Amino acid sequence: MSDADRGLVADLRTKGMDMFYEAAAAVLAAGGYALSTLLPVTGLHDWLVPTARRRTEAASAAWTFDDGPHPERTPRLLDSLGRAGLRATFFVVGRAVARHPQLARRIAAEGHTLGNHSQTHAWLPGLSSRAIEHELRGCQRAVEDVVGVAPVLVRPPYGHRDVRFYLVARRLGLTPVLWSVDTLDYAGLGADAVERRAARAGAGDVVLFHDGNARARGTLEAVQRLSARFDAEGASLAPLAPLAPLARLDPAHAPRPGSPALR
Repeated sequence: MSDADRGLVADLRTKGMDMFYEAAAAVLAAGGYALSTLLPVTGLHDWLVPTARRRTEAASAAWTFDDGPHPERTPRLLDSLGRAGLRATFFVVGRAVARHPQLARRIAAEGHTLGNHSQTHAWLPGLSSRAIEHELRGCQRAVEDVVGVAPVLVRPPYGHRDVRFYLVARRLGLTPVLWSVDTLDYAGLGADAVERRAARAGAGDVVLFHDGNARARGTLEAVQRLSARFDAEGASLAPLAPLAPLARLDPAHAPRPGSPALR
């Protein structure tokens, strides 16, 4: 097959899958939210669209922090990361960015990545497609207005998402990112437990912490300890950005069940 023929086949495949997504969105819109709420449980959408959970090519883990920026917690986390020379990704809420623009600027100025975590931390599967787009666009605008650059990564609140979320993310040029190691800090675990869970992360893992959740009481001390250990050992963290471009969020490239991206 010639290069031209291969290009034509790839183009037809992409157009065909786009039609599939649009049809799925129409079903969701017409049939209510039953399938929408089922998909986050079944994982079918992760088979269809490769959501980043792991950086299998990375030499170390990536740390991510959700729900901020928070006026008390975020600065302390930045202090710990800064002392150790570590870089992380902060999935921020748009309205929190608007309230605390100086913290969003500090996150960016100190070399960290800002990701989109929606405008109001809404439960996206319960929203209309238009409302989902409003949530993601709102956060995009909030971050760009403050730091001058819009996010390229997105994480849905609670990790809950459906086909419509992927359609909107695709339209906005955003790459969805989940996690492979959950510290469960939001469940109120103490510093010892959060540290122990985070320490399980290996090369390529994406670790979930929270800086904007008041229940995450063990996070600050755990991150301080872990950062100090990384500093003493000369270890580093893997950046999440840039990930694969959104053009590869095509089912033709989707991982099969059991692949690292689905672990």
